Amino acid sequence: EYNKITKKNDAVRRCSSEGYYCDKISIEKLKHFVSKEAFNIDGFGKKIVEGFWKLKLIKFPQDIFKLDYSKIEKLDGWGKLSVENLKYSINQKKNISLERFIFALGIRHIGLENAKILSKHFISFVNFKKDLKCFDKILAFSNPICLIPKEYINLSKDICFFSSIEYFKLSAESLPQ
Repeated sequence: EYNKITKKNDAVRRCSSEGYYCDKISIEKLKHFVSKEAFNIDGFGKKIVEGFWKLKLIKFPQDIFKLDYSKIEKLDGWGKLSVENLKYSINQKKNISLERFIFALGIRHIGLENAKILSKHFISFVNFKKDLKCFDKILAFSNPICLIPKEYINLSKDICFFSSIEYFKLSAESLPQ
């Protein structure tokens, strides 16, 4: 892939699917979603993501918030207490700052700093969802080096996740500075 800013070819090969349609990308996006810098769900690390993926318990981020805990309790190494702890940890993360939420989406070129810039502009999840089209303009103004690929401006691949957030009463509001 040619980088217009550096005028060099990237040394990394990527799947042609940036959404959750490629298994490898999907697993890595889920790992990113639960990582310490993103949702930081205690007891839900990389190995759990991989295990739940193989068992088809999760495929998308919203699946984390609607896990079938009775199935998990029957799995080898999971008891009632560990399942209750996982359920508690997941429920604790239904409130998250907007910047962490934006970062958790795993959008290429949106690291913690750009997520902070975006959260300061949008202020709330409602505004973020309503006004995604100005995504690239905000970042270009705040950080001229960052150019967002056009397929991310409307985030169509993550729209199902946005609607699930409202269903699960996930609060993604910016915290006061």
